[in-house]
Amino acid sequence: MYVDRLFNDGEFAEGRNVLESILAEDPGFGRAHSYLGWFYYTHLRDYRTAMNHLEMAIRFTPEYDVGYYHLVIVLMERRMYGRLIEVVNAALEVDGTDIEWMWEMRALALERVNRFGEARTAYINAIRESSNNENIVRYRTGITRVNRRERETRGWLAMLFL
Repeated sequence: MYVDRLFNDGEFAEGRNVLESILAEDPGFGRAHSYLGWFYYTHLRDYRTAMNHLEMAIRFTPEYDVGYYHLVIVLMERRMYGRLIEVVNAALEVDGTDIEWMWEMRALALERVNRFGEARTAYINAIRESSNNENIVRYRTGITRVNRRERETRGWLAMLFL
């Protein structure tokens, strides 16, 4: 793709102009939204514009998995766990998606909002999808951490209501 070459050559402004021209002609071109969202996130750190483009990428081209990956990364960084879980749920239905990675992202988001049982299940699903021993160790560590945090949370709650 011409835009890839521009970005690889450091011609970021020109690459952005090309993508914006494409979207001016075809506002429903999801892949251009995905690329532009990635650009706004990685180069300009403009999260609002990045998320807007990535949401449009998913809306207009739901079968294109790259938009989901980029949006999940932005949502995780912005600590928008509720939306992240929704996006992961949708991505799990898309052919070609890295299911293992999506389960891990779901587990991390659920863990951060103290939904420990669901987080544990997501880690287990990541293990089921994995053939990488290092990843499996990481997911088992996640399960151990979730179990510990769940016990600690129960202890704190018990102390509060004594």
